[in-house]
Amino acid sequence: MRVAQREELLSLRSLARVVSAVVAAGCLTVGTSTAGAVTLSQSSSNTITSLNSAVCNSGAYTTENSWYRFFDLNGDHGITTSFTVSSVTFGIDTANDAGGLGQPLSVRLYALSGAPALANLTLIGSQSITVMDSESGSLRTVPVSGTLDPATADLGVEVFAPDGVASNNYFSIGSNASAETRPSYFRSPPCAQPEITTAAAAGVPNHRMVLSVDGDAAVAPGPANPTPVQPQPQPKKKCKKKGKRRPAAAAKKKCKRKKR
Repeated sequence: MRVAQREELLSLRSLARVVSAVVAAGCLTVGTSTAGAVTLSQSSSNTITSLNSAVCNSGAYTTENSWYRFFDLNGDHGITTSFTVSSVTFGIDTANDAGGLGQPLSVRLYALSGAPALANLTLIGSQSITVMDSESGSLRTVPVSGTLDPATADLGVEVFAPDGVASNNYFSIGSNASAETRPSYFRSPPCAQPEITTAAAAGVPNHRMVLSVDGDAAVAPGPANPTPVQPQPQPKKKCKKKGKRRPAAAAKKKCKRKKR
């Protein structure tokens, strides 16, 4: 095998080993397509600013409230393959229940087809939790699972707090006034907000909800039947005699040296 051929074949084998190792590690980027473990966030800060959030209340206790974020997986995050959520992390401004036993919340995942509106949401995952008063001013991570195709829908995340008036509960989501790449959304029927709307449209422009999502994007499949690259045979060169004629045995010996 010629030196050039051997180097080309070694390069192809080295490239194959590198690609295999990257795929096995679960983190691969092809063009603008992201694969592997991903954290989605639209916030520039996770600081929780007290009494900054949009929340409907009766004075001492909170009524039904929903807070949302929507993620364009393909356009904003370069995810083109199936995406599976593993957890959601959100900020807690204030949690206060009457008996010290905590209060219920739900984290819900949706496939959003169209503009943010209840009619365009399809539930793909949900997890109910209990929030304690001691969690005020902190971040809470909730394991929750849901899978969607970025080619057909965006990801929607809702943190839902049921009416707490009868139970003497007060809950408000964590937020701040720092920059965000997409708007925060809010809904509360008791406060004349029956449909999903931006926090700014609800009259609380500085409400930028602290919320992020962890999940995994599937690795894009390769060709169904990849064709292996085969080295091409090189034509044999004939030994040409130059100068004085040599005996046949000497010419044959010199020709063999050139073939090595």
